[in-house]
Amino acid sequence: MVGEPGNDQTRRIVARLDRLEAEAHNEAIRELNKEFFTHQVKENEAYTRFVVFGGYAAFFAAWGLLKEVLHQNLMVASAFFMVISVAIFTMAEIYFMWLRAEQFHAYATRLAETPSKFLELQKEYDSAFAERQIAKRDTRIFILISTVLTSALAMLLLLLGFLNYLHNLWS
Repeated sequence: MVGEPGNDQTRRIVARLDRLEAEAHNEAIRELNKEFFTHQVKENEAYTRFVVFGGYAAFFAAWGLLKEVLHQNLMVASAFFMVISVAIFTMAEIYFMWLRAEQFHAYATRLAETPSKFLELQKEYDSAFAERQIAKRDTRIFILISTVLTSALAMLLLLLGFLNYLHNLWS
């Protein structure tokens, strides 16, 4: 009788339904992981930008307050290194905006040419996301090191000049 628990066809159908349910569950987990990863990357990038802009604002505020009491050469050297840091950061941000625009443009062009392959193109684009992040990682590390070194040098010059000013004031 069809539908009996012992029927081979019923068992095969139930087993297939179980596999499909497990595959759908796994796909949902992959989608949630991808969504979480993407969200974390964007959140980290936004926080990093916030901290960097705060650091630059604090530096230039301190620089403006100290320029009356510190030696002019020290102020110029400090500003020079900080301007290099800001320039590297700004050029990097522009480069990454251009890179994202190029990637989206390529995706949109392919989608316009073959709209029936939307899901296939979406999966291809999503699978390449991790590769794009890895490729950008090396560039980001260089940018991080160069901006941190130049801004740290600028801040160190200000700090040393301020400490020298305090020493001379108390001597």
